[in-house]
Formats: sequence, C-alpha cells, structure tokens
Amino acid sequence: MKIRKTQEKIKKKQLSRIIKILNLAYSESDFYRHFYDENNFHPSQVKTLEDFEAVPIINRKLIQDAQLNDPYALVPKSKRTGISWHQTTSGSSGLPITIYASRSERLRILGVILRGY
Repeated sequence: MKIRKTQEKIKKKQLSRIIKILNLAYSESDFYRHFYDENNFHPSQVKTLEDFEAVPIINRKLIQDAQLNDPYALVPKSKRTGISWHQTTSGSSGLPITIYASRSERLRILGVILRGY
C-alpha cells in the first residue's frame, strides 16, 4: 500500500527544489547572476514558498538578447562541455529562442514527451 506524502512534506520538497534551482542559476549563470543583482535579488532571500514571489521574472526578449551576445548564456557553466543537442523554437510568439541539452537531458525530455502519448 502506497502512502501519500502530506501537504507539508510536498511543500517542503518544493521549496528545497526551488532553492536549489535558484542557487544553481545564480552560481552557474552569468546571465542570471547579473539579472538577479540588477533587480536586487539574491537566492538567499527565498526561505518560504511565499518568498518565491520576490524572484524577478524573465521574459523571452531577455533570453533572446542574452543568446545573441552569448548562445550559451543561460546554460550552467558546468554543463557547457556536455552540450550535444540544441533546438530553436519556432518563434510563433515572435521571439525564437534556442534550447541546449546534453544527451542525457535530451533523453529525459523525450521520455516526458512520450509519456504524454
């Protein structure tokens, strides 16, 4: 019999993952570090799920501009040597962006897509 996690445990895990991602973005991406600093934000400010609202929001234009200057601007520094795949979105929003991934990340993406069928 599978026991479901309590809402408190789920929220704790969500917060843990959010903090991990914010710290990774800040420490591994010049783009995010610069963007967060410009907006007076630091990942250490997020201590609760409610604090997540303080995270500055990026948009496609910021991503596109960053990728024009450096195609790997949003890719974590430690992951850049493992890039083996990239795909550019269609630009249906008017602003195409490029997504980069390693082989293992690409396989995980495909697995998620195939689960939907």
